[in-house]
Amino acid sequence: MKKSITHRIKGDCSNLFRLVILFTFFGNLFLNNALYAQAPGSLDLSFNSQGYVTEDKGLIDVYQKTIVQPDQKILVIGMSWNETYVAQVVVTRYLPNGSLDLSFGVSGSFTYNLDNEALAYDAVLSPEGKIILVGSTTDYTKYRILVIQINADGSLDAEFGENGLVATEVGLVSENGEDMGYGVDLDAAGNIIVCGSSLDENYFRRPVVIRYSPIGVMDMNFGVNGVATIPVTNSENVFDCVAVQPDGKIVASGHYAQDLLFFKFLMVRFNEDGSLDNSFGNNGVIKQSFANVDDEGFSLALRPNGKILVAGFSGTQTYNYNSLLVQYTPQGQLDSSFGTNGVVILDFANFDVAEDVKLLPNGDAIVVGTSGEGPPNAYNLAVWRYKSDGGLITSFGTNGIVQHEIDDYYVMLHSLAIQEDGKLVVAGQARSQLSNNDFIVCRMFLEDPAGFSRTESSSFSLYPNPSRGANQIVLNDSEKIQWEKAEIYSI
Repeated sequence: MKKSITHRIKGDCSNLFRLVILFTFFGNLFLNNALYAQAPGSLDLSFNSQGYVTEDKGLIDVYQKTIVQPDQKILVIGMSWNETYVAQVVVTRYLPNGSLDLSFGVSGSFTYNLDNEALAYDAVLSPEGKIILVGSTTDYTKYRILVIQINADGSLDAEFGENGLVATEVGLVSENGEDMGYGVDLDAAGNIIVCGSSLDENYFRRPVVIRYSPIGVMDMNFGVNGVATIPVTNSENVFDCVAVQPDGKIVASGHYAQDLLFFKFLMVRFNEDGSLDNSFGNNGVIKQSFANVDDEGFSLALRPNGKILVAGFSGTQTYNYNSLLVQYTPQGQLDSSFGTNGVVILDFANFDVAEDVKLLPNGDAIVVGTSGEGPPNAYNLAVWRYKSDGGLITSFGTNGIVQHEIDDYYVMLHSLAIQEDGKLVVAGQARSQLSNNDFIVCRMFLEDPAGFSRTESSSFSLYPNPSRGANQIVLNDSEKIQWEKAEIYSI
């Protein structure tokens, strides 16, 4: 049985008097500065007063990348299709409180149209604070890899490429090319490393990495004629993500077609000049099956010790998608100290997909994606927290997974960024029951912001949660605690 704190000290009127005064003072403080005492993974209600922002710009709106700037403003990058299915690039900047930064672009957003589709899948900040976007564009006769650079104020950088953009064809076919850009990173010299796919002479889609100079000139000395790739034997192969190691070597991950129907997990490491790194995997290449059907890496993170962590999905023959987290040694071998022989596959529902992974300073990994029955049926945002050895941290959310009901939406998360204070900023798409997709950005607590963990201490609890101006502290009746005073501080 639990007793209130007033019951515990009712024999000492002087202490009770002090306590009432302190609670009255801090209660008044809470009216102006709310205390959000939430469990890890809870929505941060100081962000747009509800923990999330949705925005409807077109028929289909999708955010693919989230960046927290050094000044803690939040950039989200993606694209929007209108009712005639013409797409434009969209970059929106939010202030830390979740309101639009009206000093950025036009009314808080940068938009760009080119031909019938202008798509942005990834982005990175340059050392000068410029925003580099990577995706593709098409006039419906061919696709080209698209790189756009915008200034910190949301205007096109006229000094980059041609009036701020570069559209590149790297395929080996002259007609109906399909050059797509999906991932980007910068090397130590500020060169722009882009990954994606293009067609070879057999019209097979091959995974590619391309290097551009800081001003947007394709480096023809990189790889072969400016392209680093591997031979392919079937039609569907791609690099979804890329990262540059501290030694300048380039790691890219995605999938590799094992036949006409199924594909394997793919990871390749290139030397700084675009040649294959023969010291990694099998002559620079890893092709791996985890469920013998479909396996793919969507996002990778480099650990300080050189190990490589990749998040994605693993599919079965019954079309059950499971979230995949796999770790490799610096030599390209599965890391036996992580998960089960280097692999963690989680099956919460029929559709579990991990799309982005970030590392915490303590070695934990945060992964975001989707979990549920899957499109077009019910599904929801998903955030997982893993220990450095691949074990789920079960105190995060419910049994290691965080999910939130967002109004009448089905939500998919595609990206994650971590603020300096440890809060998680996630973004993706929110589909209404009318099948209209809106942009969505959420902010969550990584840890309990109240400064104590209810999962590790049973001595007291704080109610209501979150605070709305008046609180009660409840102690275990078995605790023999003598109070001189109690103080509660907002975050």
